[in-house]
Amino acid sequence: MVLIVALTKIMEWVNVVPKKLLVFILRACMGCIPTAIALSHRGLHISSIECPIFLTDLETTDHLLVECSFACDTFMWMFKWCDINIHRFYKVEDIIRYAAQWGNCSKKKKIILSTIYGVIWCIWMARNNTSFNNFPPNPSKMADHVITLTYGWIKHSDKMGKCN
Repeated sequence: MVLIVALTKIMEWVNVVPKKLLVFILRACMGCIPTAIALSHRGLHISSIECPIFLTDLETTDHLLVECSFACDTFMWMFKWCDINIHRFYKVEDIIRYAAQWGNCSKKKKIILSTIYGVIWCIWMARNNTSFNNFPPNPSKMADHVITLTYGWIKHSDKMGKCN
């Protein structure tokens, strides 16, 4: 219980984002998503514990969602689109903390947080597509998908008002 309270201080619960995704983000902050390393530590036989996207490093939560060059490129596209200075992150909670502290306007902050949550979710989905369907990801297409996804969340939420 104390760990969840500590993580919710890092992670802001944004109401426009689907609850399923918020739970995934919370689990990612705790390092509890089923990556190859996590599954192998639980005793499952995994054919490869390397990152399925570039096969360069071990598939940990932080590597897959933040450090992997695909994740870095996707975040770079999104930061450019949002006109935010590009930073290098090494942990999921670092990028969430950065987004939660960005700017002074609470509405813009929620939009940025929603976008970051969308990027993390789409990277996870791209990982699954690569692992199970052998479909190579593309960072610029991923950024377009995130924009469409988060725009839909925000547009269809009465809490945020009008959004262009």
